[in-house]
Amino acid sequence: MNSQPDKDEAADTVLNASLPFLKSDEHERVKGQLSYIVQDMKEEHQQRRNRGYHM
Repeated sequence: MNSQPDKDEAADTVLNASLPFLKSDEHERVKGQLSYIVQDMKEEHQQRRNRGYHM
């Protein structure tokens, strides 16, 4: 499983790769969307940890 810093780095990589193709006003929108995705991934990971995967 990827660690949180890996997920944050991946989001930054996507954002930076997209910059040449974005208009200036789209930059903030895409940045916000990526932040939302990373936050969602954090919450999902935390929920899995809380459940503990006990069998």
